[in-house]
Amino acid sequence: MPETERPTNHNQGQEPANAREKLKKFLAKLAQPSLALGMMAGILASGAYLLSQCHRQPPGSASVPTPTVASSPIVLTTPIILSTPTAPLASAPQSTPLASSSATPVPSPPTKDPFEDGMRHVLQAGSSGFRDLRGNLTKTENATGHPLFRLRKIYEGTFVFGGAYAAQLEEVYYSNANQPAYNYQLFFQDSSDKGPRYNDLRGRLELMLGDFIHTSGTGYDAWASSDARGTAVLLTDRDVLGSVEVKVHVAFPKPR
Repeated sequence: MPETERPTNHNQGQEPANAREKLKKFLAKLAQPSLALGMMAGILASGAYLLSQCHRQPPGSASVPTPTVASSPIVLTTPIILSTPTAPLASAPQSTPLASSSATPVPSPPTKDPFEDGMRHVLQAGSSGFRDLRGNLTKTENATGHPLFRLRKIYEGTFVFGGAYAAQLEEVYYSNANQPAYNYQLFFQDSSDKGPRYNDLRGRLELMLGDFIHTSGTGYDAWASSDARGTAVLLTDRDVLGSVEVKVHVAFPKPR
Protein backbone atom coordinates (compact mmCIF):
# COMPACT_ATOMS: atom_id res chain seq x y z
CA MET A 1 0.00 0.00 0.00
CA PRO A 2 1.30 3.19 -0.76
CA GLU A 3 2.19 5.18 2.20
CA THR A 4 -0.33 7.69 2.88
CA GLU A 5 1.11 11.06 3.23
CA ARG A 6 0.81 12.50 6.62
CA PRO A 7 -0.84 15.78 6.54
CA THR A 8 1.50 18.47 7.38
CA ASN A 9 0.42 20.44 10.42
CA HIS A 10 1.31 23.99 10.02
CA ASN A 11 0.38 24.65 13.66
CA GLN A 12 3.30 22.55 14.93
CA GLY A 13 5.71 25.44 14.54
CA GLN A 14 3.43 27.83 16.24
CA GLU A 15 2.80 25.70 19.32
CA PRO A 16 6.21 26.19 20.87
CA ALA A 17 5.94 29.91 20.28
CA ASN A 18 2.54 30.02 21.85
CA ALA A 19 3.80 28.01 24.77
CA ARG A 20 6.59 30.41 25.31
CA GLU A 21 4.23 33.32 25.12
CA LYS A 22 1.95 31.72 27.62
CA LEU A 23 4.91 30.98 29.89
CA LYS A 24 6.03 34.59 29.69
CA LYS A 25 2.56 35.84 30.47
CA PHE A 26 2.30 33.41 33.34
CA LEU A 27 5.65 34.42 34.65
CA ALA A 28 4.67 38.05 34.18
CA LYS A 29 1.56 37.47 36.23
CA LEU A 30 3.67 35.79 38.88
CA ALA A 31 6.17 38.58 38.78
CA GLN A 32 3.57 41.25 39.33
CA PRO A 33 2.48 39.98 42.77
CA SER A 34 6.10 39.42 43.77
CA LEU A 35 6.88 42.96 42.75
CA ALA A 36 3.95 44.20 44.76
CA LEU A 37 5.04 42.09 47.62
CA GLY A 38 8.57 43.44 47.33
CA MET A 39 7.26 47.01 47.31
CA MET A 40 5.08 46.28 50.30
CA ALA A 41 8.03 44.68 52.05
CA GLY A 42 10.15 47.77 51.32
CA ILE A 43 7.44 50.08 52.64
CA LEU A 44 7.06 47.96 55.78
CA ALA A 45 10.83 47.87 56.25
CA SER A 46 11.08 51.67 55.93
CA GLY A 47 8.20 52.08 58.37
CA ALA A 48 9.88 49.74 60.81
CA TYR A 49 13.10 51.72 60.46
CA LEU A 50 11.32 54.98 61.15
CA LEU A 51 9.59 53.45 64.15
CA SER A 52 12.91 52.15 65.42
CA GLN A 53 14.38 55.63 65.01
CA CYS A 54 11.46 57.13 66.91
CA HIS A 55 11.97 54.67 69.72
CA ARG A 56 15.64 55.56 69.82
CA GLN A 57 14.98 59.28 70.23
CA PRO A 58 14.85 59.20 74.08
CA PRO A 59 18.41 57.86 74.29
CA GLY A 60 19.37 60.50 71.76
CA SER A 61 17.63 63.20 73.80
CA ALA A 62 19.30 61.90 76.94
CA SER A 63 22.60 62.71 75.33
CA VAL A 64 21.51 66.32 74.87
CA PRO A 65 22.79 67.40 78.35
CA THR A 66 26.27 66.39 77.26
CA PRO A 67 26.82 69.83 75.68
CA THR A 68 26.34 71.28 79.20
CA VAL A 69 29.53 69.50 80.19
CA ALA A 70 31.21 71.79 77.75
CA SER A 71 30.22 74.65 80.09
CA SER A 72 32.91 73.50 82.53
CA PRO A 73 35.55 75.58 80.69
CA ILE A 74 33.53 78.62 81.86
CA VAL A 75 34.47 77.70 85.42
CA LEU A 76 38.07 77.49 84.34
CA THR A 77 37.92 81.10 83.23
CA THR A 78 37.18 82.35 86.77
CA PRO A 79 40.80 81.83 87.97
CA ILE A 80 41.87 84.06 85.11
CA ILE A 81 39.65 86.83 86.48
CA LEU A 82 40.92 86.27 90.01
CA SER A 83 44.50 86.28 88.84
CA THR A 84 44.20 89.80 87.52
CA PRO A 85 45.95 92.27 89.87
CA THR A 86 43.03 94.69 89.80
CA ALA A 87 40.61 92.30 91.53
CA PRO A 88 42.42 92.17 94.95
CA LEU A 89 42.96 95.92 94.87
CA ALA A 90 39.28 96.57 94.24
CA SER A 91 38.18 94.19 97.00
CA ALA A 92 40.62 95.52 99.61
CA PRO A 93 38.78 98.83 100.31
CA GLN A 94 35.49 96.95 100.61
CA SER A 95 36.87 94.54 103.22
CA THR A 96 38.09 97.38 105.44
CA PRO A 97 34.67 98.68 106.59
CA LEU A 98 33.43 95.12 107.03
CA ALA A 99 36.34 94.28 109.30
CA SER A 100 35.86 97.46 111.30
CA SER A 101 32.13 96.86 111.69
CA SER A 102 32.56 93.23 112.78
CA ALA A 103 35.52 93.92 115.06
CA THR A 104 34.72 93.64 118.74
CA PRO A 105 35.26 96.88 120.69
CA VAL A 106 38.35 96.85 122.87
CA PRO A 107 37.29 97.42 126.48
CA SER A 108 38.88 100.45 128.06
CA PRO A 109 41.02 99.81 131.14
CA PRO A 110 39.16 100.30 134.39
CA THR A 111 39.56 103.76 135.86
CA LYS A 112 41.39 103.92 139.15
CA ASP A 113 39.67 105.27 142.22
CA PRO A 114 41.34 108.60 143.15
CA PHE A 115 40.52 108.04 146.83
CA GLU A 116 42.09 104.57 146.85
CA ASP A 117 45.21 105.76 145.02
CA GLY A 118 45.53 108.72 147.37
CA MET A 119 45.16 106.59 150.49
CA ARG A 120 47.85 104.20 149.30
CA HIS A 121 50.17 107.15 148.74
CA VAL A 122 49.49 108.45 152.25
CA LEU A 123 50.12 105.01 153.79
CA GLN A 124 53.47 104.80 152.03
CA ALA A 125 54.39 108.33 153.09
CA GLY A 126 53.76 107.33 156.74
CA SER A 127 57.12 105.49 156.80
CA SER A 128 58.89 108.89 156.86
CA GLY A 129 56.43 110.63 159.17
CA PHE A 130 54.62 112.17 156.17
CA ARG A 131 57.60 114.43 155.61
CA ASP A 132 56.87 114.81 151.90
CA LEU A 133 53.29 115.88 152.68
CA ARG A 134 54.20 118.48 155.31
CA GLY A 135 53.42 122.13 154.66
CA ASN A 136 53.76 125.24 156.79
CA LEU A 137 53.52 125.09 160.60
CA THR A 138 50.17 126.59 161.62
CA LYS A 139 49.84 125.83 165.32
CA THR A 140 51.78 124.60 168.37
CA GLU A 141 50.12 123.30 171.56
CA ASN A 142 51.75 122.22 174.81
CA ALA A 143 50.49 120.14 177.74
CA THR A 144 48.95 123.10 179.55
CA GLY A 145 45.29 122.25 179.85
CA HIS A 146 45.54 119.19 177.61
CA PRO A 147 46.15 115.83 179.31
CA LEU A 148 46.50 113.68 176.17
CA PHE A 149 49.89 114.88 174.92
CA ARG A 150 52.87 116.87 175.99
CA LEU A 151 53.40 118.77 172.75
CA ARG A 152 51.59 118.93 169.44
CA LYS A 153 52.55 120.69 166.21
CA ILE A 154 50.06 121.16 163.41
CA TYR A 155 51.21 121.60 159.78
CA GLU A 156 49.34 122.17 156.62
CA GLY A 157 48.80 119.05 154.57
CA THR A 158 49.99 119.44 150.98
CA PHE A 159 48.24 116.36 149.57
CA VAL A 160 44.46 116.69 149.19
CA PHE A 161 42.61 114.05 147.12
CA GLY A 162 39.46 111.99 146.69
CA GLY A 163 36.99 114.83 147.28
CA ALA A 164 38.57 116.14 150.50
CA TYR A 165 38.51 119.92 150.94
CA ALA A 166 41.45 120.23 153.40
CA ALA A 167 44.30 118.26 154.99
CA GLN A 168 46.65 118.74 157.95
CA LEU A 169 49.54 116.93 159.61
CA GLU A 170 49.87 116.49 163.40
CA GLU A 171 53.19 115.80 165.09
CA VAL A 172 52.41 114.70 168.63
CA TYR A 173 54.73 114.04 171.57
CA TYR A 174 53.10 112.00 174.32
CA SER A 175 55.98 111.80 176.80
CA ASN A 176 59.33 113.26 177.57
CA ALA A 177 60.89 111.15 174.87
CA ASN A 178 61.63 112.89 171.59
CA GLN A 179 59.87 110.21 169.54
CA PRO A 180 56.62 111.64 168.17
CA ALA A 181 53.60 110.05 166.53
CA TYR A 182 52.10 111.39 163.33
CA ASN A 183 48.55 111.81 162.12
CA TYR A 184 47.69 112.82 158.60
CA GLN A 185 44.10 114.08 158.51
CA LEU A 186 41.74 114.61 155.60
CA PHE A 187 38.43 116.49 155.86
CA PHE A 188 35.39 115.67 153.70
CA GLN A 189 32.21 117.72 153.59
CA ASP A 190 29.09 116.02 154.95
CA SER A 191 25.82 117.53 156.14
CA SER A 192 24.49 114.76 158.38
CA ASP A 193 25.66 112.36 161.03
CA LYS A 194 27.03 109.23 159.27
CA GLY A 195 25.41 110.33 156.05
CA PRO A 196 26.16 109.17 152.49
CA ARG A 197 29.74 110.43 152.48
CA TYR A 198 30.59 108.59 155.68
CA ASN A 199 29.11 105.32 154.44
CA ASP A 200 30.88 105.69 151.11
CA LEU A 201 34.28 106.24 152.73
CA ARG A 202 33.75 103.37 155.17
CA GLY A 203 32.95 100.97 152.31
CA ARG A 204 36.06 102.00 150.37
CA LEU A 205 38.30 101.69 153.41
CA GLU A 206 36.95 98.23 154.17
CA LEU A 207 37.93 97.09 150.69
CA MET A 208 41.39 98.62 150.92
CA LEU A 209 42.27 97.61 154.46
CA GLY A 210 41.23 93.99 154.35
CA ASP A 211 44.35 92.90 156.31
CA PHE A 212 43.74 95.44 159.07
CA ILE A 213 41.75 94.73 162.24
CA HIS A 214 38.45 96.60 162.11
CA THR A 215 36.69 98.05 165.15
CA SER A 216 33.79 100.46 165.32
CA GLY A 217 31.86 102.52 167.85
CA THR A 218 29.62 105.52 168.13
CA GLY A 219 30.69 107.98 165.47
CA TYR A 220 33.85 106.17 164.33
CA ASP A 221 35.33 103.19 162.50
CA ALA A 222 38.97 102.19 162.99
CA TRP A 223 41.36 99.83 161.20
CA ALA A 224 44.64 98.83 162.93
CA SER A 225 47.68 97.10 161.44
CA SER A 226 50.26 94.96 163.20
CA ASP A 227 53.27 96.52 161.47
CA ALA A 228 56.22 98.07 163.36
CA ARG A 229 54.85 101.60 162.98
CA GLY A 230 51.48 100.70 164.48
CA THR A 231 49.68 102.10 161.42
CA ALA A 232 46.01 102.79 161.98
CA VAL A 233 43.22 104.49 160.04
CA LEU A 234 40.39 106.30 161.81
CA LEU A 235 37.13 107.41 160.20
CA THR A 236 35.08 109.80 162.34
CA ASP A 237 32.52 112.59 162.08
CA ARG A 238 32.75 113.90 165.65
CA ASP A 239 35.51 116.49 165.63
CA VAL A 240 34.17 119.01 163.14
CA LEU A 241 30.42 119.56 162.69
CA GLY A 242 29.28 118.77 159.13
CA SER A 243 32.61 117.21 158.27
CA VAL A 244 33.87 113.65 158.00
CA GLU A 245 37.49 113.08 158.99
CA VAL A 246 39.85 110.36 157.82
CA LYS A 247 42.99 110.13 159.96
CA VAL A 248 46.02 107.97 159.15
CA HIS A 249 48.09 107.37 162.29
CA VAL A 250 51.66 106.10 162.56
CA ALA A 251 53.67 105.78 165.80
CA PHE A 252 57.31 104.70 165.54
CA PRO A 253 58.71 102.48 168.29
CA LYS A 254 60.71 104.16 171.01
CA PRO A 255 64.49 104.08 170.56
CA ARG A 256 66.35 101.75 172.92
